[in-house]
Amino acid sequence: STVQIRLLDLTHRQQFQFHNFPIQVYKVLFGAIPAEELNTTAQAFRSLHRELIMGAPATDERMALQKITDLCIVRGLAEVMDNYYQLERACFQIVNNESDAVSIVNQVSPAGIAAMASSSSDIYNFYQGQPASCENITLAKGDWELLMSEVTLLAGLAEDAMTAVISQTITVEMTALRDSMDRLVMGSPHPLVPVQPTQALFDRIINQLQPLVETFLEADPTYQVVAPQGTSIVAQAKGLLRSYTDKALELEPGWPGQRVRVAMWQVVLAKKVYREAMAERFDVGRQLLPAEQEFETAHQQLKDGGDGFAAIIDEREDLLSGTALGKHGQL
Repeated sequence: STVQIRLLDLTHRQQFQFHNFPIQVYKVLFGAIPAEELNTTAQAFRSLHRELIMGAPATDERMALQKITDLCIVRGLAEVMDNYYQLERACFQIVNNESDAVSIVNQVSPAGIAAMASSSSDIYNFYQGQPASCENITLAKGDWELLMSEVTLLAGLAEDAMTAVISQTITVEMTALRDSMDRLVMGSPHPLVPVQPTQALFDRIINQLQPLVETFLEADPTYQVVAPQGTSIVAQAKGLLRSYTDKALELEPGWPGQRVRVAMWQVVLAKKVYREAMAERFDVGRQLLPAEQEFETAHQQLKDGGDGFAAIIDEREDLLSGTALGKHGQL
């Protein structure tokens, strides 16, 4: 069919790059092409990889792409990207005369081609309404912590972006927010973020959190418009952080996960305090005191105990000095 042919054209482009990228490296070494072409090739691969997952409108050169909602396909494409990341690193090492990297290229190039071939079939079947199949995976506690860190980062970036709207310096923060959202959807080899381990969590990401972020990024950049949207992003992220924490605690009940969760979230609350201070300064908000109280309540909970938390003992001067710094706004 026409759809199959057009999809195969795109997925075969990705497969081809596992052949082409090492060839380009040797062209660079022999002076046939400039080294900058490697960056162009890598960016093209990453861009199409994102579009295959996130979807994209039709262009003069290709068909419209659907958003992938099947976690098994996203997991397969994450394997493709993991191989490509290793290939890319090894190729740049070869450019820098690190010949040991050749063995890595020889290993990951065929692995990436095989992974992309499998994903190509799954993507076509998805367009035909046929789900992919894959085995469930069990994350280690450290993987859950990586997800906790990323969703906390995203919430903090949403706070940064709202603050940037107030000061009208929004470009960098918006890009960082989109990149963090991409990592939660697609996974990432660097910085390392696992793919969501269950379809249920993936559905929460793509059906609840991602639409809020997309709306926020496309909104009129005025504080009255973005503040409610950004606040919703932070609330969704907070719920996911709790879910990730609970999953990690199922693996290691003795791990102080709830304390870790509250401590992580203090960074978001500190950014919220700063945002509300800026909002009051520019006369677009009046919520600084509640934000300060929210931070202080969590601070005292971490330091003095309460609500199921033990107080920090006097012998842990390292932790006590850290909470003192945090209280004085130096997080």
